[in-house]
Amino acid sequence: MQILGDLDAKTVGIVNTPNNLAISVNGSELMSLDYDAASLAAALELAKPYLAGTPLEDPAVMQLVQEQILPIAPAADLNVQITVE
Repeated sequence: MQILGDLDAKTVGIVNTPNNLAISVNGSELMSLDYDAASLAAALELAKPYLAGTPLEDPAVMQLVQEQILPIAPAADLNVQITVE
């Protein structure tokens, strides 16, 4: 929350279009990241040491993510708008 305060964020937008994730604050794009299933899998492997105490620590959940979610995530169309109060 400190980062959002430092940015004086009133709104945060998270938009995923095929092979791209864009994050905006107050309507201005903060970052845009292109990715594919292979890069997501590599990022997940890098994150594994930090997943202790999360649902992804469960082998069944990790298997679900790796086999079902990661392959379709690059094609996902997602638009989340958050109002910060």
